[in-house]
Amino acid sequence: MKGAVLCFVATIVALQWTDVYGYGAGVRVVVANNRDFGYENNGIVKTAIVRVMDRFSDAYVRKHPSARRYLDYMRFLNRRKVYNTWNNWSNWCRNRIRELNRRPTARDFRSFGERLGNMCRFQMNFMYDVIVKERCKLNAHQRRFLNTPPRDMPIRVPGKFF
Repeated sequence: MKGAVLCFVATIVALQWTDVYGYGAGVRVVVANNRDFGYENNGIVKTAIVRVMDRFSDAYVRKHPSARRYLDYMRFLNRRKVYNTWNNWSNWCRNRIRELNRRPTARDFRSFGERLGNMCRFQMNFMYDVIVKERCKLNAHQRRFLNTPPRDMPIRVPGKFF
C-alpha cells in the first residue's frame, strides 16, 4: 500500500512540475499570453462577462426554483470561468480590437465582454445541472472569491492556480 501511495504522490509532483515549467501535455498558462488593457478596461470586460453569465444562472433558477439554494455556487463558477480562461479571452479581445482599426472605447470593451459571456451559455447550463445534482456548496475560500469584484480578480500565472 505504501508503494502505491508513494507512486501516486510522485506522479502528482511530476505533473505539477511539468505544468509549471511548460513541459506537460495539458494547457500551458503563459504570462506573455495575458493581454493587459489596463485596470479599467480589464474590469469592464470581466464585469460584462460576469453580468451576462449571472443572468444565465438567474434564468436557470427561475426555471428550476428548487435550485435556488445553489445560486451562490453557480455565480462562483461563473467567476471561476472568467479566471480560468482570461488568457484566451484577453487574446480574443486583442484580435477584435485589431479588427476595429481604431482606438476601442468603453462601449467596445463592454460589448466584447457580453459576446464572450454569451458564448458560455450552453456550457454553463450543463454545469448548473451538475451543481444541483451534486448539491455543491461554497467553502470559505470560494465565498471570498465570489465576493471579489470582477475587476479585482487575480490573473493566472504559471505555478499559481486559484
